Amino acid sequence: MDITIKIPDQVWNEDPSFVLYFQKVQAMVDRMAMSHFKYGPIDTNAVIGEVNETKSGLQRVSMYDPSFINQDEVWAGKTPKSVNTGNTENLLDAANFFVIEAMFPKHSKAHFKAQTTVQSPGLDYEVK
Repeated sequence: MDITIKIPDQVWNEDPSFVLYFQKVQAMVDRMAMSHFKYGPIDTNAVIGEVNETKSGLQRVSMYDPSFINQDEVWAGKTPKSVNTGNTENLLDAANFFVIEAMFPKHSKAHFKAQTTVQSPGLDYEVK
């Protein structure tokens, strides 16, 4: 199956890194396809609530780089896996879990509303 994603020509022409971005999106899709065969349809676990997608995503961020995450909270009740691996596969898996949460939200106030620049944290980061 092919799916078309529309991108303004100006963005595509001015930002060649979009190719890399879509290669990573394809890698996310590939992992979701493999998970389908391991765990079943996406909504099976998400809708019946057997998986905490947000926590699962945070665990994978922790496996990539634990400096952002409270380890005791994110691994509560589970044996921690290897953390600080730098393996970017964990980031792709985390992104997939966050997308699943957006598809089948469990948060009691879940909704989508585009935020203004003032409401968004933006790109406020620390350069090391």
